[in-house]
Amino acid sequence: AQQNPQDATPRTQLGNMYFDAEKYTDAAKWYEASLQIAPSNPDVSTDLAVSYYYSNQTDKALEQFQKSLAADPKHTKTLLNLG
Repeated sequence: AQQNPQDATPRTQLGNMYFDAEKYTDAAKWYEASLQIAPSNPDVSTDLAVSYYYSNQTDKALEQFQKSLAADPKHTKTLLNLG
């Protein structure tokens, strides 16, 4: 991430690593950083929303799911998580 400050991919990968380790607060920080570079990525946006949910931030999760749907109204992963 330090070597490529304008590349969202390593930030997403770090977010995924923390998410898989169930460190959702840390995952959220990296997903947020990724979205600052690539704000219209519904996959990362939804992963961020799920991280918020698992961090007991339900309102933030719902807001983030709405941002995911704004980027892609038919995004399956978002719709499944909202359900």
